[in-house]
Amino acid sequence: IQVEDYQTFEALSRALTEGLQTDVQKVRAIFTWIGLQGSKKHNSKAQLEPMSPQHVVLLVTQRKASYNLLFVMLCRYGIKITYIIM
Repeated sequence: IQVEDYQTFEALSRALTEGLQTDVQKVRAIFTWIGLQGSKKHNSKAQLEPMSPQHVVLLVTQRKASYNLLFVMLCRYGIKITYIIM
């Protein structure tokens, strides 16, 4: 799943968790996808909508935002978790 294909966190989260039944499966899918983002090149020259999935992933890979933020934003739509895990 490419972050560039999704304009909202809701759409990205839905794509990542589609067909999964339990919250544990959904968390694992989101967690694994986030882990893979650090190994990809992201275009920092593009004009990105602030706080869009692509923008947040870019900030995370540049170490300007935390993986925790990305995880919480995806879980908020995918499995309705709104707590930040410290």
